[in-house]
Amino acid sequence: MTALEYFRALAEAVRAHRDAELVAQYGRPRVSGGGGGSAPGDPTARAAAETLEAQADMARAQEVIGDGLRVIEGVRQTLGEDYGDALEMRFVDLMSYRDMAREASCSHQTALNRVGVGLDWTDRWGVAWLREQAVAPSVVPDA
Repeated sequence: MTALEYFRALAEAVRAHRDAELVAQYGRPRVSGGGGGSAPGDPTARAAAETLEAQADMARAQEVIGDGLRVIEGVRQTLGEDYGDALEMRFVDLMSYRDMAREASCSHQTALNRVGVGLDWTDRWGVAWLREQAVAPSVVPDA
């Protein structure tokens, strides 16, 4: 898996967590259909089942998000704050490059470059090594 694939999966987990959180809090939106179909069943039981399913979805997403945040922290500690921040803004906060540039007080191109360098760094050293750096930082091997 490339760094881009890894971080896209992280972004998808963030989206899934947000969606599941809404379902757990407010229930699934109901779509009105044309007619016919099965009986609606017990609305209370259905709501309880949807909430349990949403909580399970949130737990799965939290595992992916937690791992991604450890990898991003590894990037911060080995490559620098700007690059870790850029990865977090893009793949956890789901910000556009324009919003990232505004938040980081840099140009659009710099925001793009920071994400690109962060991805290259992750490809070069690997997710497992970066994850370890968030726990027990060590000296970065010679490039």
